[in-house]
Amino acid sequence: MISNYVSKNENLAQYYKLVQVACEQIQSEYRNNIIPEIYAPVMFSLEIVDRPEISLLPFISYSLFGDNLESVVPQGVVYGKLLWGAGRTVDDVLDRDTHKNGSPTTLTKYGPNAAILSSLELTSRAASYLIETSRSLDFEAHKIDRLVNLLTDHIRETTYGELNAIVLDKRISDGGYVSEDEVVEMLGYKVASWFYNPLASGCLIAGVTEKDREIIKEFGMHLGIAYAIFNDIKDALRDFHDIMIGRANIVLTTTLNMTKGTSDETFLRRIIKNKSSNIDLERVRKISEVAIKRLRGVMERRFSLAENQISDLGGVRYPLARKEMQDLLSLIK
Repeated sequence: MISNYVSKNENLAQYYKLVQVACEQIQSEYRNNIIPEIYAPVMFSLEIVDRPEISLLPFISYSLFGDNLESVVPQGVVYGKLLWGAGRTVDDVLDRDTHKNGSPTTLTKYGPNAAILSSLELTSRAASYLIETSRSLDFEAHKIDRLVNLLTDHIRETTYGELNAIVLDKRISDGGYVSEDEVVEMLGYKVASWFYNPLASGCLIAGVTEKDREIIKEFGMHLGIAYAIFNDIKDALRDFHDIMIGRANIVLTTTLNMTKGTSDETFLRRIIKNKSSNIDLERVRKISEVAIKRLRGVMERRFSLAENQISDLGGVRYPLARKEMQDLLSLIK
């Protein structure tokens, strides 16, 4: 899917190849270490990145407004691969995910300690790589400062989102309720920041106006939340037992709110409390059907909001931006 998308744009296709080469060089450095086994979990965390279109987000936003695409290659590596690998690895630990898309996570293969340390290694590598390559490309000092600020904002926001998820998880496990708005806010930090910060970085390097940069960032926010809702629905449909262990995913929280005070809620609370593997999954599926239908509507509204943001762009080159962003929207959907 992503290969079809980048093939339509010669610059993006070239850029994606450069990203792959850069990441292969990074992995080669780990493999050539004196004791390569030490960095095996780090290499694995980098290899299992499963959303290649996210590594293209800075390229996409920059290619719409800038002229020298190669100047954002460091940004693509930082946000698309290193930080995404770091974020996904620690997220798997916090969510206790043993597999993703049929493959084992770093948590499963190497344990929680190695997974967390791998995430720290990739994050620190991303920060140093960003600064070194930005200087080597003679970026202006104020632009480097803004890029570093984007990086630190991204780390803080995703950390806040993960901490918020832990608080909401505990509330559910203790028998409380979490509103849809609270989950959406959490997803805005935990997931959507992976969309709007990379998009903003490409715009920043391209010299896009503050107003239009904010429009692109809002587009990324709505797109990221829609993607997160889609992901929770997909996970629920794949394994209804997996969503019944007290996590603040939007399918579980919406289902609990919609069944409040009924025998269905009592049934679900019993599962959450006992964390039993021997449950009536068909009943869980039927209880959650209404919530999932509602959430599909919420997801589509977020996609619509993202589309509305694009329509607010102005300028000579921005009609192209609207088309490319609409293509990206379709790709994520």
